[in-house]
Amino acid sequence: MFKKINTIYSRVVAKLSLKKCGNNFRLGHTSHIKGYKNIEIGNNFFAGPFLYLNTNEISSIAIGDDVMMGPSVKIISGNHIINYIHGPMNQSPPKKPGHDKGIIIENDVWIGVSTIVLDGAHISEGAVIGAGSIVNKFIPPYCVAVGNPIRIVKSRFTTSELTTLLNAKKSKLTIDHIIKELNKHEIKLI
Repeated sequence: MFKKINTIYSRVVAKLSLKKCGNNFRLGHTSHIKGYKNIEIGNNFFAGPFLYLNTNEISSIAIGDDVMMGPSVKIISGNHIINYIHGPMNQSPPKKPGHDKGIIIENDVWIGVSTIVLDGAHISEGAVIGAGSIVNKFIPPYCVAVGNPIRIVKSRFTTSELTTLLNAKKSKLTIDHIIKELNKHEIKLI
């Protein structure tokens, strides 16, 4: 009973407090969100239990439509100032806009259980992130990426399958754009 009450409470608070919260927002029980005003979440969002979203006043987290996250995913935007020379790091002056890069998670992304997404991560449309990964950089569209450090292991589709999918979902991406991004990472369509 407590899990159900906690889940309902968390969803209501999130929907009212987030900078943007789309329709069909489903948040697993015992989830925690910090920095509501700098977090945007699109439509059809699903997160398993124990999701942790954390950002600060000068950083942001933007999550697109149709995103799924497994249990215990942690998304943490922002960093500490590590080059402060006038005392301990915890006494450094406040950060200025631009210090933190923020996090972008585009549409139709699946993030596996116990993954950590850090400041500067940009997960492109259609990417799948394997369980237990640590993401801190650009992940190209429609690929599978895993590990720590994160590495792109393969594309998800053949050229024909991807063309069909892009047309069916009316994606903003083109097959040529996706091939170009995958080629940068030496990944070929299946």
